[in-house]
Amino acid sequence: MRRALPLEEKLEKRVTETLDIALLAKERFGDFIESQVNPGVLIRDLHGESISNDIFHKACLMGLTSFGLPEEIGGAGNTPLAWGKMLEQIGYYCRDSGFPLVVSLRAGLINTFYRSGRDDITEKYVKPMVFGTRAPGFAYTDGTDPFSFKTIAKKIDGGYLLRGEKLYVTGGATADTFMVYARMNESGHNDLQVFILNKGDHGLEIFPEDLSGLRTAGISRLLLNDVFVPVERLLVAHDGLSHVQRFLNERRVFLVCPLVGRMQSIMEGCVADLEEKQRYGNALTSMQHVQAKIGRMLQLIEVSRSILYRALERLSSPNFDAHWDALGSIAKLTVIENGIELIHIAQKLLGGDGYLRSRHYERYLRDFCGYIPGGGSQETLIVDLGINTITNHTLKNL
Repeated sequence: MRRALPLEEKLEKRVTETLDIALLAKERFGDFIESQVNPGVLIRDLHGESISNDIFHKACLMGLTSFGLPEEIGGAGNTPLAWGKMLEQIGYYCRDSGFPLVVSLRAGLINTFYRSGRDDITEKYVKPMVFGTRAPGFAYTDGTDPFSFKTIAKKIDGGYLLRGEKLYVTGGATADTFMVYARMNESGHNDLQVFILNKGDHGLEIFPEDLSGLRTAGISRLLLNDVFVPVERLLVAHDGLSHVQRFLNERRVFLVCPLVGRMQSIMEGCVADLEEKQRYGNALTSMQHVQAKIGRMLQLIEVSRSILYRALERLSSPNFDAHWDALGSIAKLTVIENGIELIHIAQKLLGGDGYLRSRHYERYLRDFCGYIPGGGSQETLIVDLGINTITNHTLKNL
């Protein structure tokens, strides 16, 4: 029988794992990010230019995308907690928010395709995605709720015809394979189905979205004009709503992992900038007001990190609700709100320098705000948390 670790040993083991991942991220991916991802980020942001597929392909070959994937498909087999910590470190080193966003999304999509349990899907799609020769995209929302989808699937001989549009497809500009949700076009049915569409499918058009933040992530709109999809590319025949709930439930947690790393980097950069500024012959960092604000930044980071790590650990727990788990939603809410506050603090402390494009702070603010609608908007998640709390209270008192 395995001996239970005392609390002190458990804490030491966790710290060691975190340091190991930080060291691994720096040694394996640090130079790649600094030399190939970070350069040109201001120009890409200015023009709304997506990170190139060549960069994502190299990241796959280096093992970044597969770090948290199962070993049987070429992944490293790491736990959700380890994968989340790796994403945190990538966020720390990467000035381009679009890179870790797309990498984490594509890893989640690969896992979802693999969970279909179909050998044909694994061979044709999953394994090429792991090694970067296919690039997946997630096409869910079309601006309505799932029971009112304007994207419709019509059954015909040999397959389906899909008509409609999909909005805010992250990485869509560089993706060639899309996981698309559509409503069944049958009387009395509001059920969702899930299809695999390929970039070359006749009737599929891809248009870039001009957003205020996350402008390098290739976020796009798909237009589906009677796209024929053969029956073998039907990924989920029924209850696509449960399918997307499971995907988004996990996605919320991994979505914000890089933000915690970027928050750490922003705080360190802010302190370094403040140490170079003087007032009345003293460094700004010697002033108690400034010290209090830096203390607040550290508090925001550590609170975010604590709830995030709990949510990551819960993904492996037998108590985890695969379709909707409160802790993941709370982590997403907390990290984004804390990150936005932290950037505001940095900008106020730095004065004009905090608003120069060359100093990146204003772009980080736009990017962090760009995460608000991802995986369910902040306000929607708060409502869901309230409903869940009230429901549990009612059931407990029956």
